[in-house]
Amino acid sequence: MNRTKKVRTPRPARAIEASASGIGPMPPTLGLAKLIAREGAQWRVEVAGVKRMAGVDGGVDPALLDEAQRLGVRVVLELGSDPLIVGCLHTRRAVTIDADDVVRLRAAAVTVEGRDEVTLKSAGAFVRLKGAEVETYGSRVVHTARELFKVLGRMVKIN
Repeated sequence: MNRTKKVRTPRPARAIEASASGIGPMPPTLGLAKLIAREGAQWRVEVAGVKRMAGVDGGVDPALLDEAQRLGVRVVLELGSDPLIVGCLHTRRAVTIDADDVVRLRAAAVTVEGRDEVTLKSAGAFVRLKGAEVETYGSRVVHTARELFKVLGRMVKIN
């Protein structure tokens, strides 16, 4: 006697049916959008060729969105009747802090700008740029030149 066992295949639609019947909430759908323009606290975005307004989650840095628009980076949206920007899709390397709490940056050129002041600081020394003034401090400050070392100034004071 040859018995065949009937195998039930799961139906993916059951999860949707359960959510639609009120058993559980549907998770929000995520999508990508291009930023068009900021309009007050919201942004006009383009999703799959359709332009609409989107709010911004409180955890998203507004300056990040300005940069994303300038660079043409897409943003991540929670879709629905009131779309919400929840982040950006990075397409370039970011400056990161590694496991040893060290930032390593390698590039052809690095520019650090501070509107009022820039300070490079370690445990016992610093270099501060403030306005047109440069201040160096340390228990030992060394300036070395292979060829000519010039000190220019209307006045030079040593001690």
